[in-house]
Amino acid sequence: MPKFELIKIAVVGHTNSGKTTLIQTLMKQEIGKIDDRANVTKKIKLTPYEYEGLQAVFIDTPGFQEANTLLYVQQGLMKLDSVLEKS
Repeated sequence: MPKFELIKIAVVGHTNSGKTTLIQTLMKQEIGKIDDRANVTKKIKLTPYEYEGLQAVFIDTPGFQEANTLLYVQQGLMKLDSVLEKS
């Protein structure tokens, strides 16, 4: 009998883009809070899922809102001020 590895499905994206809503829709069950505001999901949450013998785990992640800023800094297009550097 073959040994199958657990499928891991991570959902990532910008803050308030519907990551948790997508997972809940696919699983057809509530997995966490949903709201029309940023930063509702505070930390990574793993939720096991099984469908017709397929076993997987959905990984819901907090959104990122400073991704563009970090990219600009890495490319030398922008400098951080002291307040943003500390955060």
